[in-house]
Amino acid sequence: MNNYGLATADRFTHVKIVAVALIACIAFVSAGKAARPALPDTNARLEIRTQIMVADKPVLWTSAARIIR
Repeated sequence: MNNYGLATADRFTHVKIVAVALIACIAFVSAGKAARPALPDTNARLEIRTQIMVADKPVLWTSAARIIR
């Protein structure tokens, strides 16, 4: 049997190609998951570490008093 070409290969050869591709895909995904850094503890309470800005009176940021309407 001529199993060298994709068009002339028998069914078992196609199954072997799909199986090898599936194993390679699983290995690639598992290596990617293993290389990912660990996530922080999600049970920990989140803290806000920014200042709260409150709207105050208008401030003039330029030296020329231009009014844009």
